[in-house]
Formats: sequence, structure tokens, C-alpha cells
Amino acid sequence: MLANLLFGPTEIDIVLGKSAPPLLNMANDALFADIDGTLASIADDPSDVQLDEAGRELLKALGARAGGAVALLTGRTLEDADRITGSSVAAIGALHGLQMRSARGVGISTAPTESVRAAADVFATHIGDGRLAARLEDKGASVALHYRHAPEAGASIDAFATEVARAHELRVQKGKMVIEILPPGRNKGDALRTFMRGAPFAGRTPVMVGDDLTDESAFAAANALGGFSVLVGPPRQTAAGYVLDDEDAVRAWLTRALDAAQ
Repeated sequence: MLANLLFGPTEIDIVLGKSAPPLLNMANDALFADIDGTLASIADDPSDVQLDEAGRELLKALGARAGGAVALLTGRTLEDADRITGSSVAAIGALHGLQMRSARGVGISTAPTESVRAAADVFATHIGDGRLAARLEDKGASVALHYRHAPEAGASIDAFATEVARAHELRVQKGKMVIEILPPGRNKGDALRTFMRGAPFAGRTPVMVGDDLTDESAFAAANALGGFSVLVGPPRQTAAGYVLDDEDAVRAWLTRALDAAQ
């Protein structure tokens, strides 16, 4: 079974035939999930993404049943993750792990670097004068260039972002219609491993659910720690051992696990 294989941090399973995941064991598993495209639907404007009240209540119920062992792993800031989910989850690995908040509400953030600030200024200038057809999201410790509104400009935005990142010794993280520029270092897999070393996650089996390329490091981390991972959306090359069709399928799967635990 693919879910029982151990993956290194950069290995990708090229077998695209995936089955639906087994139910979560609320007494033994720790749930890690992305937000956009996994728990909430993606929107052209990232500020429009919102999790409805039923989704928020589901996350709260899952956390209560799992003893608090539920965490969000997202490219969003902590503030944005709380806005979207209504602060329904305490433990969050935000900005791909650059911002962390424990299940006890203790937060650690990476301060913006001069390089990130300089890159943000370059992007703002090029967007302002019309040379770059992207929407700039300044997250402080990182910056994101969104182009869902202009998919035809993706290649040119990618090339320019890569050039700017290289010039400022930053790294590029590609996602769905977005390119993020970050300092070298942490990713979602690092965040998952950090959570698993402490309460209430330690001793549980990690399960990671996500839809994007940015979730691959967390898929690999969950697999390597003896858990499993779930890709949301169309099958593609991935380290995830299972697949769910969309956000509605994720919600139904989580609801079944909660019902089975009662």
C-alpha cells in the first residue's frame, strides 16, 4: 500500500491511481490540513476566501474529539488563517512554517528580512507601472504574487519572480496560480515535524490533507512519521497516498470520522 511507504523530503510518488483514505482515528491520529483548496474553496481574490460556519464548527468538534491535535498548515499569515476559519483552530503553521502558533496559543514569528522587503518593493514598482500583471500580497516575512485573474501571464510572472528571488538570495515557492518569495529555510513539512514533537500531537499518528504543491513537504513528513497523506483534487504526481475529489469530499470524510468517534 502506498500509504505505508516512507518518502524522503523531495521524493514524489509517480503512481497516479489513488484510493479514498481510511477514516481518521480520532483517539490516535493528529490532523494537519491546508486551508485554500482543502477546507475552503479557492477564490480569484485571496481576500474573498472564507470558511462557512458549518466548516468552522466541524473544525472545533474535531479538535475537541482529538484532544486538540488538529493544526492548519498554510501559506497564509496567522491573522489571515484566523480570519478565514473564525479562530476555530489554535495550532497553526503559517507562512509555510515561518510563523508558528502552538495548541496552547504560543506564537513564534520570523521577522521580515531586508531581502524580502527589497523584493516586495521591486514587485510593487513593476505592478504599479503595469509591467507585471500580478496581485501583490505582502505577508511581512514573505510576499506572494497571485495571477488567478490573469493565468496567461503566469510564465512571465514566474520568470520575473525567479530572477528577483535569485538577486536577493530568496527562494521561490510555486502554488496554484501563485508564486511566493520567502527566505531560505522552513516549509510545511518542517512545521508538521515541529508540532509532532510536542503536546498534544506527540505520540499520535500524523495525517496531512492538502491540495497544492506547497503541501508536498508535509505529505512526505507525515508519511515518514508513520502516518498517511491525502491529496485533494485531480490526481497528479504526489507523495500523498490517497485522494479526495474536492473540499466537499474533505468535509464529508471528516464528518464521517467525527460521527464514528461518537
